[in-house]
Amino acid sequence: MEYNIFKYVRQKVQIHSYIRFFLSIFMLPIALLFIILPIFPFSLFVWVFILIVAILFLVPGSKIKYVIKIRKSIIYLFSNIRERRIIRHKIYDIISHIKSILRKRKSRKKSYIFNI
Repeated sequence: MEYNIFKYVRQKVQIHSYIRFFLSIFMLPIALLFIILPIFPFSLFVWVFILIVAILFLVPGSKIKYVIKIRKSIIYLFSNIRERRIIRHKIYDIISHIKSILRKRKSRKKSYIFNI
């Protein structure tokens, strides 16, 4: 699913990077708010989809596997919300995947500095 969305957004639609960044910054807080406070039953899947699209606007193509892991962790977390051990474990997984995305982006930027 994420690969198809990424291919559609980056290759077929050709949205400029500044517009993608603005849309993602706009969609991320809204999606997170409605994931935490759902409006109607089963709205979790809609807002997780919007969250994934917002993340895909920011993440480069080589990091899509981490986005897939984040989506699976969120769905599994909310399907087993009553077990405290699973909640801790999935929150740790989500945080570690986000850190790995950010860490690798920082290392990529450093490599450009040293190549100049």
